[in-house]
Amino acid sequence: MKTSLTKKLERTAMGWLISRGCVAYATECHLSTVGGVADAVGVKLDGTTYYLEVKQSKGDLFCGKQKRVANQLNDFPYHHPYDFTYFVLADGLTLTNDQYPEWGIISRYGQVIRRAKRRPIVNKDLVEVWRQMANTCSYRAYTLDGVPTKPAVVYQIPFALDA
Repeated sequence: MKTSLTKKLERTAMGWLISRGCVAYATECHLSTVGGVADAVGVKLDGTTYYLEVKQSKGDLFCGKQKRVANQLNDFPYHHPYDFTYFVLADGLTLTNDQYPEWGIISRYGQVIRRAKRRPIVNKDLVEVWRQMANTCSYRAYTLDGVPTKPAVVYQIPFALDA
């Protein structure tokens, strides 16, 4: 069950992605490339991709699962299609420059506190990113019995998926 703070931080993440010009974005996106769920992802028309994690507590920020995801992204940057990775942090949470140095930090109010470093990516598979976002949104839009639960949040696909 999500707390109200987590929901607020996710709304901040979505607003930040929109303000950066992302034309497609999703929350709680299931990602096969990372092997988990991103709190928010976004894609711009130029192909720039963002991966955001929402953190409401120090325990959440430094838990083993988060460290594994961060290490996987840092150790194998060429295998992941995300140009930039950010944390959206609750009030009172801070990181030193040596903690998650590749990751950027966004405040609860949507202000960039520390810019993320662009990751080197070879053979970025945007089709896979679009599929992951579409699958997440489709799953949310309908339950197994076909009753709508939430509207989909992927609004535009600027190129053909079969290209």
